[in-house]
Formats: sequence, structure tokens, C-alpha cells
Amino acid sequence: DKRGSIMMRGKTMNMNVILFAILICESVSISKSATPSFKDNAADFIEASFKKTTRRGVEKEDFTKIQIEARPLLMVQDVSSIDKTQDFQVEIRSGDGDWKLVTSTPSIRGGVYKWTESNIEPCANHNVRILVQGQDESQS
Repeated sequence: DKRGSIMMRGKTMNMNVILFAILICESVSISKSATPSFKDNAADFIEASFKKTTRRGVEKEDFTKIQIEARPLLMVQDVSSIDKTQDFQVEIRSGDGDWKLVTSTPSIRGGVYKWTESNIEPCANHNVRILVQGQDESQS
């Protein structure tokens, strides 16, 4: 009798473990298929400015180059929703013009991605946006 009750508890325990494993697998697949969404404070993790150079102790701004620094992994609600095999993309719009993709490869250091775009119109307003690829092939 005792063996029967122990076996029954073992079967129940195995069923609970299997059910728990299934729930974890489903939640992982749901989060991986989610479309990435940005946090409300995502703008705090990106900065764009004219490129600065220092020569002989004098700092100058190069008004023909924009430098963009971003921490995209801190910008999104759920990091697991991002397809990390795809590069992050940055686009710049000068004035009322069209969005143009920044084609330079970013340097990455400590989770900070840095792009430099040349041939920028110096006396125009510039807008910058970052695009992330989702696990479900969506883009935000």
C-alpha cells in the first residue's frame, strides 16, 4: 500500500514538472514572438550631436558629421523580443527631407552603439530614429 501511494505521488510530481516545463516553453515562445516596443523613456538612451574633435587642446565641432550614441537594449520593454542577429538600424532626416538609412557600421563598446554619418547639411534641423528587428520579423 505504501509503495502504491509513493508511486502515485511520483506520477503527480512528474505531471506537475511536465506541466511546468510546458508553461515555461509556451511563455518563452510567446515572448520571442512578441513585437519589440520601446519604453516611455527610450529617448534617454540615445544622443545625437555634431562630431567633436580635439586638436592641441582645442575642441571643435564638425558640422558636416553627426555622431549618434545609443543603448538600444535599454530602450525596449523586453530584450528577448529583439532579434540580436540583426543589426540595429539608424535613420536620419534633414529638414523636411526623406529618412535616410545610416550605412556606416557602428562601433560597439559596453553596450553603447556609436554611428558617425558624414555629409550632413550643417544648417538644417536633423531628426534621428533607431529601428530594432523583432523575433517575429517585425520592426519597431
